[in-house]
Amino acid sequence: MFSQLEALVEQFEAIAQKHGLEKIKTVGDAFMATCGLLSAHDEPVRAAVACGLDLIAAGRAFGAGGGVRVGIDHGPVAAGIMGKTQFQFDVWGDTVNTAARIEGVARPSTVCVSGRAWMHLRNHADAKSLGLIDLKGKQKIEILECLALKA
Repeated sequence: MFSQLEALVEQFEAIAQKHGLEKIKTVGDAFMATCGLLSAHDEPVRAAVACGLDLIAAGRAFGAGGGVRVGIDHGPVAAGIMGKTQFQFDVWGDTVNTAARIEGVARPSTVCVSGRAWMHLRNHADAKSLGLIDLKGKQKIEILECLALKA
């Protein structure tokens, strides 16, 4: 089982790199990445959605497609190393929390974005609104399910 998870994570790392995203960490079966944090990117939300769609396809091919859900938000984050033991680069802040909560409410095999992320994507993708969703610790925010990227 471990070798299968390792192979899938390595494939996810390659997909993230292909789209210009930076892998931050894996926690259990969760994979966290950013776009535009460590190197500039002209269209970070589009790249994140393209990456997410490819991650879902890779998960399906691997036999784990039903378990892959992607949550994307756009906004400021803090990044660095916290604490005095077991040093690890990490990101935190409202944007990170929102993306994690979006992933938590997404249906399997979907890429969901916040309304503020959608503002950067609306001319480049087709999506359906899931409406205003009450996320833990947040006000209701609009969440959209990305159906496809436009060429």
